[in-house]
Amino acid sequence: LGLAILALVLLRLGWRALNPPPGLPGSMPRWERRAALATHRLFYLLLILAPLAGWLYASAAGLSVNWFGLFQVPDLVSKDRQLAELFKALHIGLVALLASLVALHVGAALRHALLLRDGVMRRILPWKPRRND
Repeated sequence: LGLAILALVLLRLGWRALNPPPGLPGSMPRWERRAALATHRLFYLLLILAPLAGWLYASAAGLSVNWFGLFQVPDLVSKDRQLAELFKALHIGLVALLASLVALHVGAALRHALLLRDGVMRRILPWKPRRND
């Protein structure tokens, strides 16, 4: 699953490079725009690092990874129990951080949609017309 997420995130980054999102509303305070940008960058970073840490864990633990029955994923490192424990802990920590970031992001989205009603949700909902406020 992690490698599929990694592949999708890399495709998404390519798409986003060619199709940048509209700007944030001018009504948003500067600190909030910076926080939004930092949050999105951290999402991408975690969505790359967590699968890589899982892949490194599987490699170090000697676990074979078969990608949806299509091919065997090569090991990134040799089998090493101590390294496996390190990468396992790193993977779990990164996933926990990602889950926390998702909760923060959902809370911020609800704040904009229900309390501020500032049009930020138009930026992410595919059935709403996008515009810069």
